[in-house]
Amino acid sequence: MIKTTFFCWIAFLFCFQLQAQDLLVTLEGDSLNCQILKETKKEVTYKYKIKNQEFTTTISKMAVARIAYNYYTTSEVNNVSLINKPPKFQLGINVGWGYRIAPLDKGSINPGLHDHFKKLKSSLVIEPYIDFYFNDRFGIGLKHSMSTSKATLEDVQISLSSGNTYRGTLDDKIKISYTGPVFNFRIPKESITLLFRGSLGLIHYKNTLQVSNATGSDTFYLKGLSAGTFLEANVAFTMNNNLHLNAGIGLLSASLVSVELQDGSYTDSIDTEEDLSRIEFKVGISFGK
Repeated sequence: MIKTTFFCWIAFLFCFQLQAQDLLVTLEGDSLNCQILKETKKEVTYKYKIKNQEFTTTISKMAVARIAYNYYTTSEVNNVSLINKPPKFQLGINVGWGYRIAPLDKGSINPGLHDHFKKLKSSLVIEPYIDFYFNDRFGIGLKHSMSTSKATLEDVQISLSSGNTYRGTLDDKIKISYTGPVFNFRIPKESITLLFRGSLGLIHYKNTLQVSNATGSDTFYLKGLSAGTFLEANVAFTMNNNLHLNAGIGLLSASLVSVELQDGSYTDSIDTEEDLSRIEFKVGISFGK
């Protein structure tokens, strides 16, 4: 009986040693249930398990706060935030719907043009960007946002300061582009990242108006330049260490104080007060490393 008990204890201790796992705690507070394979003065190599798959990686000793051998009795990973470490570089693109939030001035707009200008408030938004992060939280970047809205109006007559008068069907197209540096703050989680962005940049406004009739078509432009600010909040869903799917909401604040009329070789500066502010709802994809 004593021999049986002795060998049972030996077998139990042997099994415990086989199953016991080590604890690795980083300076950022992440705890990893892992097996330490090698520890030197400069780095630590360890093995961890995710969804029944084993991986091996190395971390700088300077990023380690604590190591405890044989700390766990199971091989489950308690916190994989270090494994799914957010990328330092990101390149992405968002696509969405924008809506200019300034109300229409019904007092100065012909009632027959109300629906036309209302259509121009909605736009398609495309936004490529690139980001660099100094650490897991803070980073900077560059974004270029383009919005396009279109509307058509039948049987119009437009008289310009150039002296030209156009009659026919009006195709009205507005492009608003924004380019500027971005300050990023993110909160990385295990499978999602919360991202908040702020930006101050330059806005290019271009309104292309084409009037067509039986004799042909004529085109003139209204162009403007302004500064604006961008604020947005995003949620990034981690597909793997390099691929993320994004969804977010943004707010552009800007206005025009003057535009330049271009009608052939004729140009004229026109004072205006046009609010370009819009809200955006967008989704996208980003690649990081």
